[in-house]
Amino acid sequence: ASAGTTALSLISSSASMRVHAHQATEEQRKNLDLILSHLASESLLLSLILTPDRGNERKRKQL
Repeated sequence: ASAGTTALSLISSSASMRVHAHQATEEQRKNLDLILSHLASESLLLSLILTPDRGNERKRKQL
């Protein structure tokens, strides 16, 4: 669970960074977008790892 809360805190802090991004240069904004998309995929992976039942539910619906 600690990994999940770490991901959530990272995402919330990056969201607040996004608010101030309009003050940043174009290059900084591109870097921030890369970081945010990376964080998003990381948190998606984490949620899949932390809730293994989700994949099984999808398989059941397909059957």
